[in-house]
Amino acid sequence: MTNKGEFGKRLLSLYKLNKSFTIGLSGIILVLIVGLLGNIIAPYDPREFIGKPFEAPCLKHLLGTDNLGRDILSQLLCGTRLTIFLAFGATGISLAIGVILGAIAGYYGQHVDSFLSWFFQITLTIPRLFLAMLLIALFGTDIWVTIVVIGCTIWPSNARLMRAQVLSIKNRPFVQASISRV
Repeated sequence: MTNKGEFGKRLLSLYKLNKSFTIGLSGIILVLIVGLLGNIIAPYDPREFIGKPFEAPCLKHLLGTDNLGRDILSQLLCGTRLTIFLAFGATGISLAIGVILGAIAGYYGQHVDSFLSWFFQITLTIPRLFLAMLLIALFGTDIWVTIVVIGCTIWPSNARLMRAQVLSIKNRPFVQASISRV
C-alpha cells in the first residue's frame, strides 16, 4: 500500500514526463474551474439582452452575440456547469446500473447470466437517441429527467464490461484455489 506522498510524487513525475497527460489533465482542470466559476467570471448575465443581434466578435463581446443580442461567451461560461453536472450525473447512474447488473450476471452465472446477457443484448439494440427522445417527451425536459434518461439508456455497455471482468476474475487460479480450500 502506498502512502499519499508516494502517490503525489508518481503523479508529478507522470505529469512532467508525458506531454499528452499534461495537456489532457490541464484541459480537464480548466473545464472544471470554468464550470465552478462560470457565473462569477462571466462578463454579463447570459439571459440579458445587451447588444445587437448577431453582433460580430469584438472587445466588448469576445464571441459575439446571438440572435437575441445575448453575449455568447457568458452563455458558454454559465452553461459549462450544467454540462458537467449532466455528464457526472448520467455517468453515475449508468455506472451504478451497469456495475450492479454486470456483477450479478458474472457472479451467479448459468441461468442468471444467460437471462441478463440476453437482456443486455436486447437493450443494446434499441436506438438510444430515439429512446431518449421518447422518454424526454413523456416525462418532460427537466434537468433531473434528462440525467436519469441518459443514465438509463447508456448502462448496457458498462454492464457487459463488468460481467466480463467478474468472469475473468472468477476463473483465475487464486479464486479457484480459495474455493477448493473452503
